[in-house]
Amino acid sequence: RLPVFTRDVQPGLRGQVPQPGSRRAVGYTTFPDRRRAVSPESRYQARRIRAACEARGIVLHKLVGDVQSYTGPDLDRPGLRHALELLDQGEVGCLVVTGLDRLSRSAANLGTLIERLDEVGARLIVFDIELDTDTDEGRMAARTLIRVGSLERRHGEGAGGGFSRRAGSGGRPAVADPALEQRDDAP
Repeated sequence: RLPVFTRDVQPGLRGQVPQPGSRRAVGYTTFPDRRRAVSPESRYQARRIRAACEARGIVLHKLVGDVQSYTGPDLDRPGLRHALELLDQGEVGCLVVTGLDRLSRSAANLGTLIERLDEVGARLIVFDIELDTDTDEGRMAARTLIRVGSLERRHGEGAGGGFSRRAGSGGRPAVADPALEQRDDAP
């Protein structure tokens, strides 16, 4: 079992119903290995998450993280599952991350995750790309990411690899020009 770190940022709020108008968030991060859970990089991410919350008038309820070397499916990482449970239970209403790559490197999984957040009415803030689903632009970007994820899942099921397939691994050529194809066939 891989370690997960969680830290109650506002321990006095645990178990209390948020006051009207107050908003609570869970910050999610990843770190290279177990020994570096309290590394300068993870502290930097925590400061950025805290600042993003403060700038938007959101209370950072908890900071959760995973080791990047987790070998299981993206969406089954223990820390991310815990963050999603907090959102599902309504304990928090917002997920804050420094970058999309902290959530998933797969368009299909990212689309699935954003759909799940949308289903529970949760807000997503990703500040490396200035995505905030509380804004019109953020909702439009999130819908686009969901659509790309859907295409990746559908294409991946039918073609065995999705958009992440590397050149030279089969499939259509990058350029469909007969003149170029003839050059490849020449001795």
